[in-house]
Amino acid sequence: MSKQLFLAGITLIFAGLALYGCGKEPSGNHFSADMILLEGQDTVTNKLYVGDAAYRMEQGEGDRAVFVIADEKSGSTFVFRPSMKQYMQISSQDPVSLMNDPFQSCAYVSSMAEELFDGTDTVAGYACDKYLYQKDGKDLMTKWVSEKFAQPLKIVVHVDQGKSMELADITEGPLDAALFEIPDGYEKITRPGEGPPEAPDWSDQITSAPVIKPPYRGELSAGEVLRVEVEEEKGVKISGESIADSASSITGAAFRDGRPTKDISFATFNLSQKGQSTALSFEESPREADEIIIRVNQGSLELQVEHFETGPSEAVAAGEEFRAPVESGKYANVRVVNMISGESLCKISLLKDGAELGPDVVGPDSVRTVTLNKQFEVTKRSYSTKADEVLVTVEKGEMLVNFRQ
Repeated sequence: MSKQLFLAGITLIFAGLALYGCGKEPSGNHFSADMILLEGQDTVTNKLYVGDAAYRMEQGEGDRAVFVIADEKSGSTFVFRPSMKQYMQISSQDPVSLMNDPFQSCAYVSSMAEELFDGTDTVAGYACDKYLYQKDGKDLMTKWVSEKFAQPLKIVVHVDQGKSMELADITEGPLDAALFEIPDGYEKITRPGEGPPEAPDWSDQITSAPVIKPPYRGELSAGEVLRVEVEEEKGVKISGESIADSASSITGAAFRDGRPTKDISFATFNLSQKGQSTALSFEESPREADEIIIRVNQGSLELQVEHFETGPSEAVAAGEEFRAPVESGKYANVRVVNMISGESLCKISLLKDGAELGPDVVGPDSVRTVTLNKQFEVTKRSYSTKADEVLVTVEKGEMLVNFRQ
């Protein structure tokens, strides 16, 4: 069977679980529960199993059955399709995993938003504290947390049409360790785009294309290409507005040695009507890319290209640290890039007066541990805390670390 069919099954469970949870440090209490997801008039009931430092979610039946195991110690998420005997491994810090895993995603929201105690309540027979999370004055989510469990018992997402999750029929007690292991006989497959990115069929146009220096404003028509050299401590922002009477399409991507650093298919944006606009931002340093390539594939656009400050980047090898002071009252933005073809791993910590802030403030180790498997793979974190210093410790490989506020 095709990998595309397998991936369609993954979408089933991820679509149902998006942004529905939050974890803290493992409590040691094993339990199983029904996970009731509500979106509008639609209700879906999945099964949840929680072990020491892993949890398992199950959805669907028969050929549509999918289950996910999240290993908080290794920082990996495994997605299984039993009908195909196939599974896929994703870093828990991968954007797909972070946006869709019920516990990792909520922990991320908790780390970058302001937490407000919102009283007490009872869920599934357990006393809970309620916490409201806000950013820029906007309510993002509320979670109900019992002291007995690491996972919240209820989540309400105040954005995205008011989704909610609630655990019911909680059964405490030991669980079979096999629930959290990769079953025998399953084939591991790779995600689309995990191989080296392919050059587009128009890449032969790049060397003869003009190089522009921001700030720049001009019009670009179908088939035309522009190049922007990557400079130290400067990002590139591209704004484009369709001026064609029909649809327009634009591609913007970072290139190194004549090839894109990431899958080009994710760098193309379609504008269906005149006046519609898009904006692209690139934070790559010269160690990641040498050029930003802009191409109009269809129609025509009015373009504006500008620089913005990204701050310095520092290469950090295994066993080394990156430290930077944090200015109070501003978001702390950390960007890490894998600089080798193999796996790199680091841990992001926030400190106050020399002491590391705990998981209740910045999230569990699984959220702060970043594992990247491909060269030039990137992860970004944004924290809103009262820390006065950020610390990035590289434990494996080599990473390029950028910090700015």
